[in-house]
Amino acid sequence: RYALWSLETDRGAAVAEALSHVNRAIALDPDAAYHYWVRGLIHEVSRKPGPTIRDDERLLGLDPGPSSKALAAWLLAMAGDRERGLPMLREQLELLRHYPGWWHHPFVLEALERGNYKEALDWSERICEAMPGFFWGEIDRCAALSALGRGEEAAEAWARIEETRPGFGDHPRRFLECHIMQDEVLEMVMAWLE
Repeated sequence: RYALWSLETDRGAAVAEALSHVNRAIALDPDAAYHYWVRGLIHEVSRKPGPTIRDDERLLGLDPGPSSKALAAWLLAMAGDRERGLPMLREQLELLRHYPGWWHHPFVLEALERGNYKEALDWSERICEAMPGFFWGEIDRCAALSALGRGEEAAEAWARIEETRPGFGDHPRRFLECHIMQDEVLEMVMAWLE
């Protein structure tokens, strides 16, 4: 219902409403693992790693299956616990035959943090191949290409971002901070997108 990166959206009100709904769902069925994924995702968008990790732990306790473990691992990695999240996510990706390309996003961030820009580009390409036209893949690709000094290709990726998300370039931080919790990583990505 809400575009959380939109300037017209009151992010606090949107998050409060989403939390209200998911907390009601949890009250109705506290053993439904997926509810904890949703609440963890809301905490991720709110940039609250502690609550995100707590909901991940609950999710894992309720459903240790590959899909739930992958979702929890993704959120762990996004919350900054890459040491636990990435190996668990990698293990689940090997077990699952089909999964969304955006599950590769934390691998991009981790490779960028380590300064392995070629690896970051490789992970971003996996997102783009699995989900053509998905702007997060292009954001990741643009950052990796820029970090590699491949400005012309980065500009092409930027054009694809603007094509799928018109106006993104006017306020990229508003969107990026919804999905990158760590300030230092956010600043790093912002620098490569400028």
